[in-house]
Amino acid sequence: MRDKFFLAFLFFVCCLLSWVSQIDFKWGLFFGPFHVVMLHFPLVLLLVVAILEVVWYRRKGEELRLIIYRMTQITVVCTIISAGLGILLAQSGGYNIQAMQDHKNYGLAVMWSSVLAMGFLTFELKNSSVKLRNGFRGSIAVVVGLLPLVGHSGGTMTHGSGFLIKNAPNSVKSWFNSKTEENRVQNFEKKESKSLWNDVWPILQNRCIKCHGPDKSKGDLRVDDRDSLLMGGDTEKPALVPGDPASSSIIRVILLPENHDEKMPPKGKGQISSEEISKLIEWVQKGGEMKEKASSR
Repeated sequence: MRDKFFLAFLFFVCCLLSWVSQIDFKWGLFFGPFHVVMLHFPLVLLLVVAILEVVWYRRKGEELRLIIYRMTQITVVCTIISAGLGILLAQSGGYNIQAMQDHKNYGLAVMWSSVLAMGFLTFELKNSSVKLRNGFRGSIAVVVGLLPLVGHSGGTMTHGSGFLIKNAPNSVKSWFNSKTEENRVQNFEKKESKSLWNDVWPILQNRCIKCHGPDKSKGDLRVDDRDSLLMGGDTEKPALVPGDPASSSIIRVILLPENHDEKMPPKGKGQISSEEISKLIEWVQKGGEMKEKASSR
């Protein structure tokens, strides 16, 4: 009876999280980043549960069944906590809306599927029903199938699209029908004649676009969009003032001391060389023109 109450409580929490995903919380911006710390636990535990179920299928045993059940309980709790923290993290903004929505939907699907699996297993332990056992296995199979989608959508938000296969052989890339950011730069350079922009775009692509591009736009600023640079994003201070590097925040932030809070790129993200800075300053001085839309999506 106690296990059934616990299951009912988790079901209620899942309903609550699905509802509050549309609501902003005052403490959300503080707790949200802990999603990055928590998310690895349920991912590993879910896979362990699936492996143990395969072992039990071949060897049986009441003790192993109980271990699977208790581990499933722990896994579901971790999954719910991770999903809740992820919902809070989404409130910080700065992400591609579609990528964030996909990641949230996949995460909620994993949460509900894991709770469903726990429900099947809870009743299967009491009734030893083949249908309930198959329901548990089917739910776990759905969860395992969703994990790559959750991981890829989350990685796309953080590291940009195609991050998983950007260093893969060409045969793998073509099989996934995906183009990396590196390929986009190469295609762009083939279309355009040699120019200052051809030198500047790789700098922005390598140093800035991961956090200020089509997949993630911190501060609502995109370096691949001239209009966004001119407007300046959330700060409302132009990142690009054509002909005036001193008034362009894109130049100001890269010239700040390394220990400054506004220094770009942030500490640990790699620093722009003096040669690259000179190129950016020259580009701004000459008007900061972009010969075509940088993000060829």
